[in-house]
Amino acid sequence: MTPIWRRDGSRPNGLGLALSDYADAIREICTKRRIPVIDGFDLLRPDEGGMLDDGVHPNVEGARTLGLRMGERLAPILARGPSIAR
Repeated sequence: MTPIWRRDGSRPNGLGLALSDYADAIREICTKRRIPVIDGFDLLRPDEGGMLDDGVHPNVEGARTLGLRMGERLAPILARGPSIAR
């Protein structure tokens, strides 16, 4: 899973990297290894509001929504069974 959205996610960290850079690296590595990737940015979206009280950590509603959406995306992956290239 890539990182979830956060208020300061577009601001580069001390290494000059933003959350999107980490998400891109996760997608690239998983694609090379044929591992399914869940887009964390799509699990909690900024336009929904009210799910990250501090702008970073999911609150109760955010955690509930995150869990439900994660379950929806994991179900088809788990139904396919093991397929990770070694």
